[in-house]
Amino acid sequence: MKVLPQELLASQLAIIELILAMYPPAVNASSDTEDPVESTSDHNSRLERLRQACNGDSGAESVALPPSFEFSISVPVGESSSDDRPRSVKMGISVPLAWSQEGATAEAADAGPPPPEYWLRQPDWMTRATAAKLDAGLPRGDVLEAFEYVREQAEALFQAEAASGALVQAAADVSEAGDTARRLVRVWFYFQSLSTAEKRRDLVRYADRYALSGFVLAGKPGLLCAEGAAADVDAYMSAIKRESWGDVPSHQKKVSERLREECGGEDGRRFVGMTEITGELGEMHGARRNRGDMAALEAYLTEKGLGGSFAKVLIN
Repeated sequence: MKVLPQELLASQLAIIELILAMYPPAVNASSDTEDPVESTSDHNSRLERLRQACNGDSGAESVALPPSFEFSISVPVGESSSDDRPRSVKMGISVPLAWSQEGATAEAADAGPPPPEYWLRQPDWMTRATAAKLDAGLPRGDVLEAFEYVREQAEALFQAEAASGALVQAAADVSEAGDTARRLVRVWFYFQSLSTAEKRRDLVRYADRYALSGFVLAGKPGLLCAEGAAADVDAYMSAIKRESWGDVPSHQKKVSERLREECGGEDGRRFVGMTEITGELGEMHGARRNRGDMAALEAYLTEKGLGGSFAKVLIN
């Protein structure tokens, strides 16, 4: 190994100090660490030996120097959206301190010192594919231009990667929401009182718009069971409240959702279409003959395999 002449070493020292002035070295504060990055004291010691070789009267050969001065720096590229810490990309730098060939001539020295070599280290906030794309476009032969490239392109690639990930997640969310909206549910609505014939007819008639099945039971209390896609059941009730009940004061729209249960697929339906079953359960009771026969309703639902639902809606 033939060490560079003193004047060329001085040029190499100048570029090292310029880089370190622009970007902080990636070093550990303590030498008592297993991290492969060197300690601050080791870094400073190597730098001081290089300064001695450049400034000493006895020439560069009087100081033991390695073939190259290698160090790492952190190039800041943007702000982290998660915790506002600055994002950065570590780069390895190798500045030659000796000729790569033993037979280097005076012509080689006249051409100037060998240029620094540099490479990227994948940051933990960037995927391997994006890091490879960044490295593929890294300018060669001009270390300062390489720094500017990393500052500009790393942030741009990161934002593109984040946007792509957001789009993928959004598509997944839409798909999941669609699956949720399409799954069949059976929803039970409880009315303190349901008597108006026109409102009851609307509950049956509107169900066809949304492919719902189930039943309407008038009386005090009243009951509505609606089977269908979750989004369709919600849209159905919104339409009922907005259109059929548009003339009813808000405080009189006394309906509550008591139970929502999964039906599975289409074969999970227990009813064909939406019908009113008030007259199928026998005579109404009470002073005003507006109270249904709950025992008859329980028997009807048990026959449909929904006895457990009856208990949850009307007893619990």
